[in-house]
Amino acid sequence: MATRIIIQHLAGSKVNQVEQFPLEGLTEITVGRDPSSTVAFDPQRDDAVSRRHSVITVHQGERPSFRIADLGSRNGTRVNGEPIAGEIELLPGDIIECGRGGPKFSFDVQPPLPHLLSRTRVVSTTAPTSAAAGATRVLDVTSVESTAVATTPSAITPAKRSVGRETVMGMLASQRQQTNRNWMYILAGVLVLIGAGGASLHFYQKHRAQEAAAAAAAALAQEQEARRQSELKLASATAAVRTDMGISPQEIVRKYGNAVVVIDVHWRAYDKATGKPLYHMTKTVGNEHLPCFVELPNGAILRWLTTEDQNQTNLEVGGAGKGSGFVISDNGFILTNKHVAAGWMTRYGEHEQWGKALLFKIGSAANPRLVDSAAFARTLYSWTPGEAGGVVFRVDRPEPVDGHVHEFESRNDLLEIRFPGSILSISAHLIRYSTVADVAEIKIDTQQTLATVGLAQDDNVKVGEKVTVLGYPAFSTQAIAVIQSAEAG
Repeated sequence: MATRIIIQHLAGSKVNQVEQFPLEGLTEITVGRDPSSTVAFDPQRDDAVSRRHSVITVHQGERPSFRIADLGSRNGTRVNGEPIAGEIELLPGDIIECGRGGPKFSFDVQPPLPHLLSRTRVVSTTAPTSAAAGATRVLDVTSVESTAVATTPSAITPAKRSVGRETVMGMLASQRQQTNRNWMYILAGVLVLIGAGGASLHFYQKHRAQEAAAAAAAALAQEQEARRQSELKLASATAAVRTDMGISPQEIVRKYGNAVVVIDVHWRAYDKATGKPLYHMTKTVGNEHLPCFVELPNGAILRWLTTEDQNQTNLEVGGAGKGSGFVISDNGFILTNKHVAAGWMTRYGEHEQWGKALLFKIGSAANPRLVDSAAFARTLYSWTPGEAGGVVFRVDRPEPVDGHVHEFESRNDLLEIRFPGSILSISAHLIRYSTVADVAEIKIDTQQTLATVGLAQDDNVKVGEKVTVLGYPAFSTQAIAVIQSAEAG
């Protein structure tokens, strides 16, 4: 039978429910109100549970083991009623509580693993009551009575002479008093023996209970010391492995995953003089809308830029896309790429499709030539809308609207971010961007304290070192992507 991890809910909205997870191939069990959590609680009814509350890590191998860690939850995590700090070992039978008075569940492994035992149950060392002693032994006093009676004849042997009635009655009364006195002595002796035996039995049982308690305490101390030494050895070995291999990708995701966001952006370029958006003129040839270019008398070629789009066939001068961002402060500052947050500061040729196009002589809308724009793409590829202006042409013919080069300005019409596992988009605004590197900073307004990614103090990365990429490469549907590389180049 395949080994399974059993989660039995003891309190909360899922009380009396049982969840089972196959041990094979399992690396971790996440606990929280996030719908993507392995053990997901009700977002409304279980409000003591954080979105990402805690995680149970599964260490596979010949002797699987389990550890639990709190993920910075607001109310903390308790194991067997005690709050935990950092990561601790988890054993079958342990009770996990999401905050004091919060949802509670038990952890178990079935079938039981021979090397994993439940925690030692503390046994009561109270001494047994005196009722447990044996019944009082009854003495046989028949022989005593016989002896007493047997001695009577020698004491009252009559003389050969006759004795009066009063003398006989006095002798009988004296004998009766002696017999009663003997019985009192016997009863007192029996009571003394019973008291002495009871006291001896009490002290014997008390001594045995003390010895048993001392032995149990010594065994418990020995077991705790052995476990402590084992944990120290494991921690030392783990630290040595981490020193050799570095932090694992899973630990990186667990620590920094909530600080990684996906960014949606849409920007447009505008004519600064009129405030109108810029368009790249197109003409219809057959079933195609081909971009138009203008050839100057000196042979230079320009894009036919205009501020009109009556037929809604012209191309917007702008761009849209997605990217990754990293929260670098708990009050909402996010680090991303300049080509994501300020796309107009990159080469516009990266956003265009080069191919068939129409080339007009300046001032003449007649007889355009059908050309391949790739032939002159090199001269136009590096145009940057955010740094260089341009000539704005009339919409009806390739003639400048005036004799000046116009200044252009660009801005984000849409700049939003989403956190992992969330469908809610949050508006952001551009703070600044670098003029020498592909780096920009944006900000969101939030009342919550956010998880952050720390910035390195240097860029001392050596060739051949392992690198973990955390973000949204190729904009996959996964919330977090982890890629390792040890390539030299």
